[in-house]
Amino acid sequence: MAAGRNRAGGMAQRDDAVSTPGSVAAGFADPGPLGLAGFAGTTFYLSAVNAGLLPKSVEAGVFGLAIFYGGIAQLLAGMWEFVKGNTFGAVAFSSFGAFWLSFWYLVTHLPKAPASDIGHAVGTYLLIWTIFTAYMFVASMRTSGAIMAVFLFLTLYMQLFLQYEPLHAGLAFLPFSVGVIVGAGIGSQLVVRVGPRVVVPAGLLLGTAGLLWLSTLDVESTYTGTLLPAMLVMSLGMGFIFMAVTNVALVGISKDDAGVASAMVNTTQQIGGSLGTAVLTTFSTSAAAAFLVANLPADAGADVVRSTSAAAAVHGWSVAFFWAAMFFATATVASLWLIRAGKIESTPASEVAVHVG
Repeated sequence: MAAGRNRAGGMAQRDDAVSTPGSVAAGFADPGPLGLAGFAGTTFYLSAVNAGLLPKSVEAGVFGLAIFYGGIAQLLAGMWEFVKGNTFGAVAFSSFGAFWLSFWYLVTHLPKAPASDIGHAVGTYLLIWTIFTAYMFVASMRTSGAIMAVFLFLTLYMQLFLQYEPLHAGLAFLPFSVGVIVGAGIGSQLVVRVGPRVVVPAGLLLGTAGLLWLSTLDVESTYTGTLLPAMLVMSLGMGFIFMAVTNVALVGISKDDAGVASAMVNTTQQIGGSLGTAVLTTFSTSAAAAFLVANLPADAGADVVRSTSAAAAVHGWSVAFFWAAMFFATATVASLWLIRAGKIESTPASEVAVHVG
C-alpha cells in the first residue's frame, strides 16, 4: 500500500513537473515593452541627430544603442515573444533587432569595400528592409485614412521642398513611432482608470490639434518648426486611440466570435485607409488646381510658373490636412456618442486560466 502510494505520488510529482508551452509562456512577463523601448530609444537618438537637435560629432553614439539596446535587447524580446506564442511580435522584434545589428556592421565595415560596390550594396540592403517593413505594415495596419494620407503628403513635402533623400525622409518619421509608443503606454493606464469613453476622444482631440497645426504648412515651413511638433502631438493621440479602440471593438463579443470580430476591425481599418487617402488626395488636387487658376497669370514666365505651382501644391496639402482634422473632429463627436464601455479592468494573474492538452 505504501509503495503504491509512493508510486502514485511519484507519478503526480512527475506530472506536475511536466511543462507545457502554455504553462511556460504564463511564467514569462510581457517582453513587448522591452522590444518597443529598444526600437524607440535607438531611433529617437538617430532621429535627433538627423533633425539637427544633436551635433553630427555625436552621431557615432548611435552604434552603442544599435548593438546593445536596439539590437540585442530587441532580439531577446523577439525570442521571448516566440515562447509566449506571439508570432507577429516575435518576427517584428527579432527582425528589427537584427536590422540594428546589421546596421552597425554595415556602417563600420562597408567603407572598406570598393567605392563602386558600396552604392549597390546599400541599395540592396535598403530594398530588403523596405520589402519587409511594407509586409509588416500591411500585417499590422491600424491607422485611419487620415493618418495614411498625412504620411503621403508629408513624404512629398519632405522630399520635394525640404530636399530630403528618401532614407532621410523615412527616418524623419521615426519620432512619430516614439510618440505612438509613449501615447500607448499612457493610454493603457488611462483606459483602466477612466475608461475608453474618455481616452478615445482625448486621443482624437490631440490628433485634430496636430492636423490643424499641419494645415498651416507653407513653402517656408521647416521640419523642426512645424512638422516635428505637429507629428509628436498627433502621434500621442494615436497612441491613445489604437489600443483603446481595439479593446472597445471586442467588448461584448463572445470568445467564439472574437477572431471574426478582430478580422472585421482590421478590414474596416484597411478599407478606411484606402478610402481616406483617395478622398483627401482629391481635396488636395482640387485645391491646388483652384489655386493655380486664381494666382497664375496668363503671360507668366517659367520662374513664375514654377514658384506658383510649388505654392499650389503646398496649398493643396494644407487643405487636405484641414479636412483630415475635420474628420478627426467628427470622429471625436461620434466617439462621445457611440462608446458606452466603462473602465477596462485588468485581469489578475491568479485568475488567468491556462489550457493544457
